[in-house]
Amino acid sequence: MDSIRSFSLVVLVWLASACPAAVRTGLDNVEAHRALFAGKRIGIIANHTAYDRQG
Repeated sequence: MDSIRSFSLVVLVWLASACPAAVRTGLDNVEAHRALFAGKRIGIIANHTAYDRQG
């Protein structure tokens, strides 16, 4: 049973690392939806450790 669990874990890790997806934060998506914010007064509440794709 232990070998099956170990094998399953290895396969799961391998599959998870084989298909990485690019993560886009909300801050990264603001540019694509600029028209939604045009002419509006908005405020952004964020954690001080937050960052965008460029860091």
